[in-house]
Amino acid sequence: MSGVLDEEVVRRALRLGAEATVRIEAAGPSRVAPLEIEVRERRGLRRYIVRRFADSEAAANHAAVLEALQPLRLPFVPRIAGFAGEVPIEIDPEATPATGFALGVERWAEAVDALAHLHEVGIREGLRWERTPREVLPPAPPPLYRLGFAAHERAPAEPLFAATRELLADTPFGFVHGHPTAANVLFGGSGVAVVDYARAGFGAQLLDVAALIATSGLAAEERAALAERYGRRRGIAAARDLVDVAAIVWGVEELLLLPRRQVEVFGDDAATERLVTAARRIERALREPAGEHPLAAAIRSALWPA
Repeated sequence: MSGVLDEEVVRRALRLGAEATVRIEAAGPSRVAPLEIEVRERRGLRRYIVRRFADSEAAANHAAVLEALQPLRLPFVPRIAGFAGEVPIEIDPEATPATGFALGVERWAEAVDALAHLHEVGIREGLRWERTPREVLPPAPPPLYRLGFAAHERAPAEPLFAATRELLADTPFGFVHGHPTAANVLFGGSGVAVVDYARAGFGAQLLDVAALIATSGLAAEERAALAERYGRRRGIAAARDLVDVAAIVWGVEELLLLPRRQVEVFGDDAATERLVTAARRIERALREPAGEHPLAAAIRSALWPA
């Protein structure tokens, strides 16, 4: 975010009285760690969050999409309490990212339902709306050598990745969150919250579903059940197999971006551990099939031979 978020800026943005006390503290040492705000007034304690991003485009997109979602009053989308300049101050959902602990499939079903609802809202806000479906899909084949795969493993897998790209080009596209991983899906006593809309906009909705399910840490049969749940909600046939294919495409792309994300949170041990946890969960989802599509089976056979 640009500018300084100090006590006076917060007071003006939230229209606080003179009796209110304000505390602002970063949630971690990295420059992308959210700012946590506590406000004490006669009526009690209120908590807010200001999310920070690595670049101005991400910050602006988060603000624009979050503001566009406000009139819909979706229970899983954080509410904006005020703006500090162009930066939204969000009401803290007081929930915890699902990377620090294990959750059962029943709680993850809440997140799948929230994501399906988000995909149905029909807003045209955020990034990539000028592009075609094929233009927003990850390139194929991916640079598998960067993940340590040898030439004899890459050679049979590369045309299969190209085929999966064509397969996904015919799946539902529209508004997406862009990165609904376990780090951006928060669980609390009042339900689920989906946060961080920096990458939201036009995209392949099954890649969104894959991101959510692949970082859940659940066993293969539970991941398959969640994909089927999403498919029933959206009327998508063979959702289990398609989401499993999407998980391979999304998971490889996410692991390729992991080093850059680790640099962004360098020095923040908690954020680094969240990335490591997500990477472990993604690798499990890549290796353990949660569907029966022949393309997914062929890619796994090439990259991870028995």
